[in-house]
Amino acid sequence: MTQLKLAWQRVEQEFEAAGKSALVIRLRPVIAGQADTPIREIAAELSMSEGAVNVAAHRLRRRFGEVLREQIALTLASADELDDEIGRLRAALSGSPA
Repeated sequence: MTQLKLAWQRVEQEFEAAGKSALVIRLRPVIAGQADTPIREIAAELSMSEGAVNVAAHRLRRRFGEVLREQIALTLASADELDDEIGRLRAALSGSPA
Protein backbone atom coordinates (compact mmCIF):
# COMPACT_ATOMS: atom_id res chain seq x y z
CA MET A 1 0.00 0.00 0.00
CA THR A 2 2.93 2.30 0.68
CA GLN A 3 4.20 1.83 -2.86
CA LEU A 4 0.76 2.65 -4.27
CA LYS A 5 0.61 5.80 -2.18
CA LEU A 6 4.10 6.88 -3.22
CA ALA A 7 3.31 6.25 -6.88
CA TRP A 8 0.14 8.36 -6.67
CA GLN A 9 2.03 11.16 -4.94
CA ARG A 10 4.65 11.20 -7.66
CA VAL A 11 2.07 11.19 -10.46
CA GLU A 12 0.11 13.96 -8.75
CA GLN A 13 3.30 16.03 -8.46
CA GLU A 14 4.03 15.51 -12.16
CA PHE A 15 0.53 16.57 -13.17
CA GLU A 16 0.65 19.56 -10.81
CA ALA A 17 3.94 20.68 -12.34
CA ALA A 18 2.28 20.47 -15.76
CA GLY A 19 -0.65 22.57 -14.53
CA LYS A 20 -3.04 19.63 -14.62
CA SER A 21 -3.74 19.01 -10.94
CA ALA A 22 -7.53 19.36 -11.39
CA LEU A 23 -7.41 16.64 -14.01
CA VAL A 24 -5.62 14.13 -11.81
CA ILE A 25 -7.85 14.95 -8.83
CA ARG A 26 -11.01 14.28 -10.86
CA LEU A 27 -9.64 11.22 -12.68
CA ARG A 28 -7.97 9.40 -9.79
CA PRO A 29 -11.28 7.83 -8.68
CA VAL A 30 -11.93 6.82 -12.30
CA ILE A 31 -8.55 5.08 -12.47
CA ALA A 32 -9.14 3.42 -9.10
CA GLY A 33 -12.56 2.15 -10.22
CA GLN A 34 -14.28 4.21 -7.55
CA ALA A 35 -15.81 7.00 -9.62
CA ASP A 36 -19.28 8.12 -8.62
CA THR A 37 -19.39 10.80 -11.29
CA PRO A 38 -19.99 9.93 -14.96
CA ILE A 39 -17.27 10.88 -17.43
CA ARG A 40 -19.61 13.34 -19.15
CA GLU A 41 -19.98 15.30 -15.90
CA ILE A 42 -16.24 15.28 -15.28
CA ALA A 43 -15.74 16.50 -18.85
CA ALA A 44 -18.18 19.36 -18.30
CA GLU A 45 -16.50 20.33 -15.01
CA LEU A 46 -13.11 20.43 -16.71
CA SER A 47 -14.40 22.09 -19.91
CA MET A 48 -13.22 19.13 -21.95
CA SER A 49 -14.88 16.72 -24.34
CA GLU A 50 -15.70 13.21 -23.13
CA GLY A 51 -13.19 11.87 -25.61
CA ALA A 52 -10.45 14.12 -24.24
CA VAL A 53 -11.25 13.01 -20.69
CA ASN A 54 -11.12 9.36 -21.74
CA VAL A 55 -7.74 9.92 -23.40
CA ALA A 56 -6.48 11.75 -20.30
CA ALA A 57 -7.69 8.87 -18.10
CA HIS A 58 -5.87 6.38 -20.33
CA ARG A 59 -2.66 8.43 -20.14
CA LEU A 60 -2.98 8.84 -16.37
CA ARG A 61 -3.55 5.10 -15.92
CA ARG A 62 -0.53 4.31 -18.09
CA ARG A 63 1.69 6.82 -16.27
CA PHE A 64 0.58 5.56 -12.88
CA GLY A 65 1.46 2.01 -13.98
CA GLU A 66 4.91 3.14 -15.10
CA VAL A 67 5.58 4.99 -11.86
CA LEU A 68 4.30 2.11 -9.76
CA ARG A 69 6.62 -0.30 -11.56
CA GLU A 70 9.52 2.09 -10.93
CA GLN A 71 8.60 2.40 -7.24
CA ILE A 72 8.36 -1.35 -6.77
CA ALA A 73 11.61 -1.95 -8.66
CA LEU A 74 13.40 0.19 -6.09
CA THR A 75 12.43 -2.32 -3.39
CA LEU A 76 13.72 -5.41 -5.20
CA ALA A 77 17.15 -6.98 -5.29
CA SER A 78 16.79 -7.88 -8.97
CA ALA A 79 14.82 -6.45 -11.86
CA ASP A 80 13.95 -10.05 -12.75
CA GLU A 81 11.61 -10.11 -9.74
CA LEU A 82 9.51 -7.14 -10.91
CA ASP A 83 6.82 -8.98 -12.87
CA ASP A 84 6.35 -11.53 -10.09
CA GLU A 85 6.05 -8.75 -7.51
CA ILE A 86 3.51 -6.88 -9.65
CA GLY A 87 1.54 -10.12 -9.95
CA ARG A 88 1.54 -10.57 -6.18
CA LEU A 89 0.40 -6.98 -5.71
CA ARG A 90 -2.49 -7.45 -8.13
CA ALA A 91 -3.48 -10.68 -6.41
CA ALA A 92 -3.37 -9.03 -3.00
CA LEU A 93 -5.49 -6.10 -4.19
CA SER A 94 -8.05 -8.37 -5.81
CA GLY A 95 -8.17 -10.70 -2.81
CA SER A 96 -7.12 -13.74 -4.82
CA PRO A 97 -4.19 -16.05 -3.97
CA ALA A 98 -0.80 -15.09 -5.45
